[in-house]
Amino acid sequence: MRSLLICLMALALDAQENPQTAKKPKAPENSKSPAPAAESTGVATKSLAPAAESPSPGAEKWLTGSIDVGYRWVTAVGGSFDTYRSVVNLGEGPKLLNTDLTLLNPSRRFFDRINIRGSNWGGDPYNTAHINALKEHVYDLTFDYRNIAYFNFLPSFANPLIARGILMNQQSFDTHRRLADFQLDLLPASRVIPYLAYTHDSGFGAGITDFVNGASNEYAVADQLRDKRIIIAGAFASNSIASTLPSSRVAPHSRTTSTYSPAAAIPATGLLRS
Repeated sequence: MRSLLICLMALALDAQENPQTAKKPKAPENSKSPAPAAESTGVATKSLAPAAESPSPGAEKWLTGSIDVGYRWVTAVGGSFDTYRSVVNLGEGPKLLNTDLTLLNPSRRFFDRINIRGSNWGGDPYNTAHINALKEHVYDLTFDYRNIAYFNFLPSFANPLIARGILMNQQSFDTHRRLADFQLDLLPASRVIPYLAYTHDSGFGAGITDFVNGASNEYAVADQLRDKRIIIAGAFASNSIASTLPSSRVAPHSRTTSTYSPAAAIPATGLLRS
């Protein structure tokens, strides 16, 4: 019995491994023979003909991004307009709310890509701009700009002249500050990267400050504020993983100027003028 089972299992395995050895049933004698290959050549040619080439892919877009524009109305500001400017200070008119653009150069002659970003242009108290131009393995140029308008005319002490319409304050500001940063990196993919940096920081405007005379006498005095700082520097930065030394600056140049001068205030409105 065991020998019979072994024989049956061997036959089954042999049939699975060699299925092609099974005999095919004979076709009936009166069945038609398949059409000659020559007659079906036309059909086969149609089925095997190469598919038509797909149209060439569209050219890469050279400009992508978004621009948000709008218009702001400021109507019927009740109460003190100086307080509105001190707390809100949003201007009226057309606005460039936000922009984010990418410019690609198909020829890659002078640059590969330029990125442009900006926000809050058109009279808002804080504006920004950013530009980055890149040519791979040649240069990387970055420019940042910020413009800050600061207004503060909130009374900070008891004003005995308020009944007469004279607005006074110990500390008031109607100033602007502009900051610009420029940096050019050469050969950004190399181990040693020379770069040139330029920074401009300036402020101007009017304000009210304390004039102290003696131990107990303080007077609110209007003045003009103006300052400027410029820094120009060249440096070498290391792009090597093994280097742990910071980049060293060479030939830095800095200039700072500050000017403070008396100015007159308009008592009726609190606005400042030189």
